[in-house]
Amino acid sequence: AEEGKCDFVFPGGPAKCFCQLAGNSGCADDACVCPQGCQGVAWESSRAVTFKNIKVATGCDHKTALLTIPRSYIKHIDFLSKWCPAGMRILLSELIAEGFLKYQEHVAKGAARTCIHAAMTVSQPWLHIHTFCPNGTVDGLKLTNDISWCGVVDSEDQADKLAGEMVFWTMKGKATVSTNYASCRSRGCGEAGPRPLCSCASDCGRGPGAAACCDDFAEACEGSGSDG
Repeated sequence: AEEGKCDFVFPGGPAKCFCQLAGNSGCADDACVCPQGCQGVAWESSRAVTFKNIKVATGCDHKTALLTIPRSYIKHIDFLSKWCPAGMRILLSELIAEGFLKYQEHVAKGAARTCIHAAMTVSQPWLHIHTFCPNGTVDGLKLTNDISWCGVVDSEDQADKLAGEMVFWTMKGKATVSTNYASCRSRGCGEAGPRPLCSCASDCGRGPGAAACCDDFAEACEGSGSDG
């Protein structure tokens, strides 16, 4: 995967509906499992899709709440910071902006609240941004604390600034770590990582379901005692 593109394939699991709405290749051949259907229910952009949240907002005149997700498989915010730190801020900015724009077009004009769950509290294991009325609450989201980040956006231009605040909250003020994802020496041994990245796991390259080993796997991991 090109650095900063954050383009990963769904590995299977409970987020299949979000995978199908996102049009991710990891579920392209599967029958639709979404209760709302998979066709005509999402508004699409190049790297994201937005759709109505099954849960509604409380404390709002306009109760419709939206979810915006990346087309790429990103399990949650910590997954993003680990596997694509170089592209983290720009992707979050795009998701915030898309959620805001689709809220303007399909729900109501004016300011909106944008929120995200901490990794430990996600209800769906696919990164998603909530957008809803500025004074409301959805799924316990309203304030920034240990389990959620929220902000109010009233123009598309604010998305990058808010994404920066979201990154700071995720990283707890620490800088993102630069990693060479094609190198087990840089990444560490014992973990496959998301596709299409190469693998540093002990079973890499050993069967039809296993990802290819990174080029330095043998040198960095085999016989080092550091794998698993």
